[in-house]
Amino acid sequence: MVRGDSAFGTKKVITACLAEGVEFSLSVSRNKRLTAAIEAIAEDAYTPVHYPGAVTDPDTGALISDAEVAETPYTLRLPLRLGRGRTITVRLVVRRVKNARYPDGLFPVWRYHPFVTNSDLPSTEADPTHRRHAIIETTFADLIDGPLAHIPSVIWS
Repeated sequence: MVRGDSAFGTKKVITACLAEGVEFSLSVSRNKRLTAAIEAIAEDAYTPVHYPGAVTDPDTGALISDAEVAETPYTLRLPLRLGRGRTITVRLVVRRVKNARYPDGLFPVWRYHPFVTNSDLPSTEADPTHRRHAIIETTFADLIDGPLAHIPSVIWS
């Protein structure tokens, strides 16, 4: 599976994945059409997803989490030069988390994190699988800020 952030969530990358028969899970940049698709998802379609810090209610067994996911079909028109002008429908999976800047709001304020995928994982599994792309970014940041911070960037011969 190819996983990536919004820099990789392009029609060109999606076309390459499809051409090679590869599963993909790619964050996508927001635009008017994507925002409209997210807003069209019914409130009751969102399901809590288990992340660190999520707990199970001892009385009901329900998951208590600040992260929820839902999905909707999303149609992309591939550019003529890449996909011969064809359209494809992918799964638009949206993770939403409560915005920490508004903890005492009258109603929850959400931040939305959309990605497209062609996997058949349920949304509650597709999202944690997608988020694994960020692990390497954290590892790089730790290395750059830690043991690699003082390594010269130029090799002298």
